[in-house]
Amino acid sequence: MFVPNVVLELRLLEYDDADAILQYYRRNIEHLRPWIPSLPLEFYTLQYQQRRLEAYVKLAAASEEFRFGVFDELRLVASINLTAIEYAAFQNGRLGYSVDGEYQGQGLATEYIGNVCDFCFQSLNLHRIEANVMPRNAGSKRVLE
Repeated sequence: MFVPNVVLELRLLEYDDADAILQYYRRNIEHLRPWIPSLPLEFYTLQYQQRRLEAYVKLAAASEEFRFGVFDELRLVASINLTAIEYAAFQNGRLGYSVDGEYQGQGLATEYIGNVCDFCFQSLNLHRIEANVMPRNAGSKRVLE
């Protein structure tokens, strides 16, 4: 179970979420550093996040990519992404995720990735979902198990 008495919501990211995404990455820069590639300084600007969201919203409308956020009452606390979707015979997508350091180890990723997987299999009719994990990332390995 996660932080008690906190209401969490899973939803697709929207254009208006740019500041929430920016604050998530700024707040978690050290927490995420071992798990994500080096990012340009521009990544940590509102304009950059707005441009990213413009592209994401278009890709979601075309059912090519889906980027979800888990929000507590005030902020974004996790990101779950389904990218590289292939339809036709392969029916596959690639899963990525990260969790705010404050919420790490509380089952949040496991629960909400399960919801995203349900969406993939039931709504998109995918046959498989791929996820890659760094062998040294024990928490992420537990989520995938």
